[in-house]
Amino acid sequence: MLSLDLYRSSMLTCRFAVPATLLPVESYTKLQQTVESAISRILLEHPLLRVGLRGEHSRMPAFVELDAVDFSRHIEWRHLDGGKDYDIELEALIKRRLNIKVEQPETAPAWRILILSIESGGFIDIIWEWGHSHADGISAKTFHEDMLRHLNGNNNSVPEEFNPETRILTIPLARQRDLLPSLHSLCDFPVGIGFTLATLWNEFKPAVLQAKSKVELRAAWAPLRPGHYASEYRHFGISHIALQNIITACRVHRTTLTGLLQALAHASLACRLSDEQARAFRGSTIVNWRPLMRRALNEKAKAEVRDVDLVRTMGNYMTTVDHVFDEEWVTKIRTASVINDSSHRALKHSEDKRCEPEEYFKDQEMVERRMLALQSLIWPVAKTVRGDLVKRLDEGTKNDQMGLMKFISDFRALLKERLEKPRSHSVAVSNIGVIDGKAPSSLSDIKNSVEGASDAFTGANSRWSIDKSIFSISSEVHGAALGACLVAAKDGELYVSCGWQENAVSTDLGGGLTGGLGVVAKVLRTGSGPMSIAPRFAVPI
Repeated sequence: MLSLDLYRSSMLTCRFAVPATLLPVESYTKLQQTVESAISRILLEHPLLRVGLRGEHSRMPAFVELDAVDFSRHIEWRHLDGGKDYDIELEALIKRRLNIKVEQPETAPAWRILILSIESGGFIDIIWEWGHSHADGISAKTFHEDMLRHLNGNNNSVPEEFNPETRILTIPLARQRDLLPSLHSLCDFPVGIGFTLATLWNEFKPAVLQAKSKVELRAAWAPLRPGHYASEYRHFGISHIALQNIITACRVHRTTLTGLLQALAHASLACRLSDEQARAFRGSTIVNWRPLMRRALNEKAKAEVRDVDLVRTMGNYMTTVDHVFDEEWVTKIRTASVINDSSHRALKHSEDKRCEPEEYFKDQEMVERRMLALQSLIWPVAKTVRGDLVKRLDEGTKNDQMGLMKFISDFRALLKERLEKPRSHSVAVSNIGVIDGKAPSSLSDIKNSVEGASDAFTGANSRWSIDKSIFSISSEVHGAALGACLVAAKDGELYVSCGWQENAVSTDLGGGLTGGLGVVAKVLRTGSGPMSIAPRFAVPI
């Protein structure tokens, strides 16, 4: 994707609370050395963070192990003006960075880090950016959790392999042959004849032979436009208290946050697009392979990775699961929404005399009324999405698209062919869960924390912690029209981000959908209105 300019960057931003001893201006050099020493330890632990990519534009690219990594080429420190609204500036910066391609040369790994600080902020924001040839969202989560582990570790000395003056990490010979085999070499991906034929036929059959029902699921309202890459981006936070209300409601309705977001996003699209533009939708969810890898290992691999923690191994270990939002459901959503909107419009007209249509989507009361009217349709579909994911996990690696990769001799050619077809998916959701960013209580042993210990005993202000996380992905020219990402820091806010291709999805549509989700999050934060009556009615959008 990177080599064809169909995608530019992924990033996970984490806000690290800095110990008081490293906050003074005169300690800035020490702060830099401490952070970069922690990064060097992470690189020594994770082989894919220290490989280049040979033959990026070829049919058979390959990883190349490096002798050294130059941090001056990958890590930038930047101090921002504390007088501006920093969080607004951060969101704008993330958007700009998402549009800058992560290079994947043969001589350096495909990642970069931007570290931000502000005057008297008491924190640094570490933005880890990567390309999907080397890593995925769970890898980024592991990176930041490992960063916290090393920063709070007992050994704060500079690793002998890292020179803080030259900022070069030298890879020892003993570490240059510890790259894991490919996923296909590690795990078995059995596929049945029926699954294989159906998938290959659906992928390669002529467009004129596409079944009517299949065409209706495609996102033709968001045309594929290669050649001019530009990602739009928005994000918002949901308070920890509001998040707990949402999770409680999900449990009552036997679904998850991912299932609910899929249902809400597609309900919002149904309300914003006409029947002529979209009669039904297909969404997708990113699924992490790691929990399934151990039971899918072949006999040879079991011996090779006996001592490897596969759950915390970095790499691109993911697949996708599709969800169908059929024509009947979309029609019901639109019908219920029109009835509710007409009633609200008449009320607003009598009160305000004039109200523009777009204002209805921004009106907190309007969005709340709509979701109350639609919740009987949203929750069952959210439950179905969860069922799709459970089924995939229960089946393990059987009948997954990964098992068909052996039939693809040229992935670049496959992606180019996809650019000739209508867009297949409307919304893709990637939820990497909760980052454990709490500083251990025990000063002597971070693995054996002292529960309930007071700050006075533990010296909490001398420990690092992660207080905030934001997960962001640039748009994919050939992928879903909109991409939604979720992550939360433990006991902190949940951040939801949304990205889309500038010239394929209008700002009114993408920004309106994201804004609608944020409006109900605001309702949940205030705890006002009929949605706060009971957990089963705490429906976000």
